[in-house]
Amino acid sequence: MKKIILILNATLILFIACGCSNNLSREKAEKAIREKMKFPRDLISEVQLVSTTTDEFYHGIADQHNTPRKSGVLLKLEQDGFLTYTIQRTQTSTRDNCADGFYSPQSLGNKRYCTTDTYEHRGTLTDKGKQYAANGGFKVATYDLVEITGIVERKELNSADVSYTEIIKDITPFGISLDVHEINLGVKTVTFTKYDDGWRIGK
Repeated sequence: MKKIILILNATLILFIACGCSNNLSREKAEKAIREKMKFPRDLISEVQLVSTTTDEFYHGIADQHNTPRKSGVLLKLEQDGFLTYTIQRTQTSTRDNCADGFYSPQSLGNKRYCTTDTYEHRGTLTDKGKQYAANGGFKVATYDLVEITGIVERKELNSADVSYTEIIKDITPFGISLDVHEINLGVKTVTFTKYDDGWRIGK
């Protein structure tokens, strides 16, 4: 009789354990989300290292040019030591006695010129900048999961909605130059479906 009771107790414990294992725990959900979303992962930002600008202007000297000043992201990255920023004129064309559509400079009694200049703006990475180059861009921070905030299980549908929070953190020096800040991205929700072999995260 005692043996039968022990067997029944063992069966009951095993049944309870199996029943509990069918629940979607926060630990299981977090592991599945991390695997699917590849958390933590690098946050990559693209920076255009080469660009061109074109400027047309009117003036009174044949060889005058409108050389642009350094500005924008490339200037900031140069100031912080991540690259060297150069500006080079790549094309120019000048014609005299030009008109701007509203008046002819000739009518003012002065010979005038129209010049169209094209400049290449190029950023060349320094050794410091090369440290952050990754996947066609630059690592500026880390994208990560903070925590599972809740699980709503719908047993009749064999599904569960899992809420979790994401964060941008660990800003790199390159990211600081680009004005990237640590920020909590709020709550996201993903659906899990229960199969005979366990829970699977949705697409």
